[in-house]
Amino acid sequence: MTKLGIMEAGAVRLTTGRLVVCDPGWLQRDFSGFVATQLSPGVYPVELSVVHMPQNDPRLRSVLVTAARVLVSAAQVTAWEPAWPSEQEGVPARSFGVDGGQACFMDEAIAPFLIDHQADPSRVDLMVTQVLKEQWASIADESGRNVVVVSCGMGDGSYPVWLGHADDGSTAQVVVDLELLSHADGPVD
Repeated sequence: MTKLGIMEAGAVRLTTGRLVVCDPGWLQRDFSGFVATQLSPGVYPVELSVVHMPQNDPRLRSVLVTAARVLVSAAQVTAWEPAWPSEQEGVPARSFGVDGGQACFMDEAIAPFLIDHQADPSRVDLMVTQVLKEQWASIADESGRNVVVVSCGMGDGSYPVWLGHADDGSTAQVVVDLELLSHADGPVD
């Protein structure tokens, strides 16, 4: 039987508060186009919505990530909006592209560290192995800033980012919809 669940995926430390959501393999120096929102500097828990699927083939993954979220506060979400709204009426909100089957949350200031990390094949192999095994990994620089990398349930694609707002208008959650369940064709408990 297929079952849904929540998995803790560490926490992301934001020193500037500029939360970036992107493919960790996107090697460029300017991540400003991927800033989903400005938060207060701090440490924010990351959770994954996962689906557990029975598998008869051990080569297939039995746990797939359907969504990932940064929990900014305990406030109840009362309204949702896209992180990158479209500037044209009738055009869907902009999503971010994934070419390596992974997405990440990070502070914009750690981007140079991520680029250096991704240039070292042995460190990339360790990160990818952990993501494949655990569905997520955290890599940190010497200051403690980190990148939380998560597996994308559907692999490569284009994924929307949503900001969940509390009654007072503050951001309570940042959610990446990995669109796995929109492709489902069977019952889920």
